[in-house]
Formats: sequence, structure tokens, C-alpha cells
Amino acid sequence: MVNESKIFFTLLEDNELYAMFLTEKLKENFNCHVTTNKTLKEFLGDTTFESRTDIFIIDYSLPGGNGMEAIKALKTNKIDSEIIVLSSQKDIQIAVDVLKAGACDYIVKNEEAIERLVGAIYKALKLQALQKENFTLKIKFNKYRIFSSFIFFILVALITIVMFAK
Repeated sequence: MVNESKIFFTLLEDNELYAMFLTEKLKENFNCHVTTNKTLKEFLGDTTFESRTDIFIIDYSLPGGNGMEAIKALKTNKIDSEIIVLSSQKDIQIAVDVLKAGACDYIVKNEEAIERLVGAIYKALKLQALQKENFTLKIKFNKYRIFSSFIFFILVALITIVMFAK
């Protein structure tokens, strides 16, 4: 079990029993909170996840739509959380399409799905940590660049003053 800060999952799964099963497995493996939506319409109307969801777990086949629509909505709204698609669809083209659309993993629902899901979540958390570190380093680099440009400007000004003072 991960004992670090609480992980917030938003689960989009129309099968209520499977959603309960996933929620239990997530809680067994992670210190987490799980919000569940059963339909695409319910998911798209839920604005509370925008600021707090770390990872979305989305079923591909849904009443009133599919997981691709959910992914597109998240990307259109510039939600940076990781997305894992968990589906009984075995069609390779669907997997390729959701990965191209921005999902970080596609897992087929079978006897190995939970084990693969836990691994995919760890991978997604590492990716998020690296992205945060990269962002922080870019900010530090830009501050250094601004500071060094300021120092360079001061040196040029001092040299100019000294040269013209003679």
C-alpha cells in the first residue's frame, strides 16, 4: 500500500458491481479516494473532479457514448490528470486510438486486469512526479536566466560608464 499523500481517482464505469470491485482493489493498494460515475452524461456533468483528480480510470463502452468522448472532453478542458482506459474491448485499433487521444494506458478487463491496473497507476504517478519536477526545474531555470541577464546588463552598463568617464 502506498502511504504517501492521498490519491484521488475518478472512475467512469457503468457496471456497478465492477465499479465496487475496482474501488475495493484501489483502496487495498493505495491510500485513496474514489469517485464513481456510471454514465458519460454524469461524468461530463461532474465538475468537481477538475481540481482534484489525480488519475481517471475510464471504461470504453458506456451508455450514451464511449470512453473516447470522455478523453476528448478532458483534453479539451485541459485536464492534466493521467487517464487509464479499462475495457472489455479487445480491438487493437481502439487501444491505439485512445492512446493517441491521450490515455497513458489501455487495459483489457480479464483475470490480469487488476494487477496491470495497479502497475499502470504506479507508472502514471511516476509520470506525474516527473512532469512536476520538470515544471519546477523550468521555473528555476527561467529565474536563473532572468537573474543572469540582469547581472549581465548591470556589468555592461558599468563598463560603458567606466569607458565614457575617461
